[in-house]
Amino acid sequence: MSLFFMSIKTRFCAKCGKETDLTVDGLCADCYLEANPLKLPRRISLIRCGKCKAVKHKGVWVESDLDITNYAAMILREKINVPDAIYIENIEVSSIGPAADVVVRYSILSKEFVENFKLDIIVNEITCKTCGRIAGKAHRAILQLRTSVDVEKFLDGVEAIVKEPGANYIILKSKNFQEGVDLYMLDKRSAKQLAQKIKKAFGGKITQTYKLSGWDKTKNRPSRIFSILLRIS
Repeated sequence: MSLFFMSIKTRFCAKCGKETDLTVDGLCADCYLEANPLKLPRRISLIRCGKCKAVKHKGVWVESDLDITNYAAMILREKINVPDAIYIENIEVSSIGPAADVVVRYSILSKEFVENFKLDIIVNEITCKTCGRIAGKAHRAILQLRTSVDVEKFLDGVEAIVKEPGANYIILKSKNFQEGVDLYMLDKRSAKQLAQKIKKAFGGKITQTYKLSGWDKTKNRPSRIFSILLRIS
């Protein structure tokens, strides 16, 4: 029996001497964590639109139904300097502000750990570009809808398309004409999407033009306002 046990490869932690099945850098999970503690930043900042509650992440405004704490957890995961042998399983942020509570669940060599932290999570509220345009009624596209037959029925159909569940066409204002309507829209993309959807329902032909309107400082190029005409015979 003694010869049998001598043939088994047993590992011991080089620091505490504890017998263990697995080691990393010669250390058990507890001693590895003691030598390589998980460190969170003392403070993180988020930028959120005060109107639509979109969050700016890596230079892009992200609209979502997620709570601000979820974004804080996501940013924390990106900012933590994680030692090689530590696997982050989950980060829970339960509050926002000074001394916010954060719970990190992680594992080392298949052993699970739960650690509580406190750090400052600051939310700076500004107005995103989209909400700024809406507030200033600064349209970037005009969707011109024209028909020569049954204008009232056509406009009722357009209204139904605009109000479809899940539709997100931001129309800043409208101007009625004898043969249709002009829709002043926030951006070119949504104007083109709406034009294509109306064309699919009613037919017609789409043409597009643009005119210069000042200078876009963010993109360092002339700013354009697009006119998209959908004419139905």
